[in-house]
Amino acid sequence: VPLTMYLDGCNLPIGIRGVNFKELMDTPSSSSVSSPTSKEQCGPTTIPSDTFRLTSRNRDNANSNISTIDWIPAFQSALSPQSSGGPKLESISVMFDGAKFCKNNKSKTIQGLETRVFYLDDSSSNNATTTAAVSSLEFGEEKKGSIRIEITENGDAADDVLFHRCSTTDGVVGDDSNNPGSTFDEPTQRNMISLEKVVDVLTGDDSGEADVLSHYIVIKRKSGGKKTHRRLFDKLHLRRPNEGALCLSALTPTLRKHSLKIARELQRERSVERVIECELRRRESLRFVVVTDDVYLTDRLVGVGVLVLS
Repeated sequence: VPLTMYLDGCNLPIGIRGVNFKELMDTPSSSSVSSPTSKEQCGPTTIPSDTFRLTSRNRDNANSNISTIDWIPAFQSALSPQSSGGPKLESISVMFDGAKFCKNNKSKTIQGLETRVFYLDDSSSNNATTTAAVSSLEFGEEKKGSIRIEITENGDAADDVLFHRCSTTDGVVGDDSNNPGSTFDEPTQRNMISLEKVVDVLTGDDSGEADVLSHYIVIKRKSGGKKTHRRLFDKLHLRRPNEGALCLSALTPTLRKHSLKIARELQRERSVERVIECELRRRESLRFVVVTDDVYLTDRLVGVGVLVLS
């Protein structure tokens, strides 16, 4: 099943360039995805992919140079049907708090967790054709294989919208928002494994291909630990017991290599297994991947079966 990827734009070191979203958000438009209580038909908005940039900065430790990375070409490549370097993705969405872009964000009268959606047009095809395809979407639908920017409305926090979105059956809010279908069939008994088994899982089926493993691992810190563990726990965003989580997976060969490196680092820490727990989860049950540095959001998301990357 194709995965939907979300980036938590409020808690990642990324910036947006080339489009004035403050101006777009302050302009009255029917281009928002309505809440379940609204029966209006609202069409999405396209923004030009040739001028829009989603950037972050990268420091070269060797010579201290700082370079700027534009993530849009990488996202376009990941969504390509010909892509073989990672899992099959249905869409990639970057979500921001509306309070950052609109002074009147809390003055809406419609209730519910909703976002205003901006789709990147597909520069590889005729723009008029792409715009027509996006405009023809009906309420509640989304353009498959799309990159989109979502900005929350009604003063809703992006983390609450992300959690709500990933807690529903298809990632789209249904008519009954009080009883969303769960994406995660939580087993009656969690499958806890040792760090040795974690390494065995990550080294299995070493074909060099992407997303071939049948499981991924969620690691949590359950108690204090020793002072010698502190540096590693800080690096893994496991600074306090029962806060946050670490997901190890093989969605891409690079991610698999990184996950294996972390597992072996944990193995080398004396007595670390007394203060952590490793849970084995089925890859086939996975529907959403979220990228965030928010440990509290991470904790909420892994509870509903989301794979979280930081």
